[in-house]
Amino acid sequence: MKLGFIYRFLLLISLLVGNTTLFGWTNHFYGTYLSLEPLEEFKKQVVVESIESFLNKEGVALADRLEEIEALSKKEIKNYRPRPDSLKFNPSDKKNIRINFLRAIRVNPTIKLALYYQEIPTKENLAKKSIPYTNVTIFDQDVGLKKYILTELKENSTTSALNVSSSAADEPDYGIDIDLFDKGIEPDQKLSEWGKEYNFGAQAFGDPKYFYGTQAPFHMGFYHESFISYAAAGWIKNTYPDMRIFQFYHLAKFAFETGHDYWGYRFLGWALHYIGDLTQPYHSTLTPGIGTTRKVFAQIINKKKINEYRDRVSERHTAIEHYQFFIMRRDLGTNINSELLTAYKNLDKDSKYKKFNTSSYIQSILTDESNDRASELDDLLDDNPEIMKFKEAKGSDLTVEPNEKTKATNEFLIDLFSSFGSHTRNFARAVLEK
Repeated sequence: MKLGFIYRFLLLISLLVGNTTLFGWTNHFYGTYLSLEPLEEFKKQVVVESIESFLNKEGVALADRLEEIEALSKKEIKNYRPRPDSLKFNPSDKKNIRINFLRAIRVNPTIKLALYYQEIPTKENLAKKSIPYTNVTIFDQDVGLKKYILTELKENSTTSALNVSSSAADEPDYGIDIDLFDKGIEPDQKLSEWGKEYNFGAQAFGDPKYFYGTQAPFHMGFYHESFISYAAAGWIKNTYPDMRIFQFYHLAKFAFETGHDYWGYRFLGWALHYIGDLTQPYHSTLTPGIGTTRKVFAQIINKKKINEYRDRVSERHTAIEHYQFFIMRRDLGTNINSELLTAYKNLDKDSKYKKFNTSSYIQSILTDESNDRASELDDLLDDNPEIMKFKEAKGSDLTVEPNEKTKATNEFLIDLFSSFGSHTRNFARAVLEK
């Protein structure tokens, strides 16, 4: 394969992936809440606990477990980048125990970890006063969170397991995976001190003009691309949602085993974020609707197609996420029994998938299914102005005119939401299994 072609093909993929939106679903709380609601285990009350209390009580045992998780990660996760020994968790340093733990699991050490839960946007809840959104996220710019209803919790108070896990499922979009690389997309990109230590290498993709751009490789997983794509751009393999799922699965197990149910359910919720992301076809497929042949054609014959393809992928990705947010908030406030919402609670598919295991389920079942849906979703968004108008905004003031295209899109989402629910519950059952 000629080097010039490889370079141009790599550039094309960089443009297509790097300029797309990075949120798998706009607010994971809604779908996760509905998916977990049918499970008895999530109706129990748990005692709220700060991260410092958890770490101070279980630090020594947790240090050992983190070493076990590291060893398992090296063995079971393909393309895993090992944690440097310098980041080994030190439980005896009580003054810095929180930041030492966050560095040991290689997340952004400035995340808030507030004690709170999010509430369903019913008319009654919308009338409640929310705590400031900046209490829960590192992003001052994420003003979309102003639409959420966030209720503060106090340590040693109680709340439901459902509140904890479903609220935690949105938290990875609040800064957990920000600035974790030692080399950015652009030469002059500002890097964090911790990113220089974490050994995730150079950022593979993600648009640096967005405040959340550096989280992209942790929230997207391209496990089903063509040989030519991997050959021309091997860095697309450098994605980490499977690592996060594996990591938080084992941390949740540890928390439950040691009697810290609050953190068991919260770590469980963190893992569910990445599972939810991977159900989104635009997060499991490099360029939905644009096959390898068309990408090659754009490179060799018609380079003007690059911008067209880039904009198409980005706009469709954004539109379907914003449309999902629109219908969820609309129906949660006015029609809780809508077919779109009840799809999350549909248990019919749960047993049709294999039992969840961290080593193969993500690639052989979850993302394989999501990737298979990508072309169908892309086709549905073709000539679909009622859905595509959501590419500009989350659309709380928009309305949708029913037609054949919107009906077909809703039917697609009903099927996808039911899979989201099943994968969510299957993972939860695996964590809670003793």
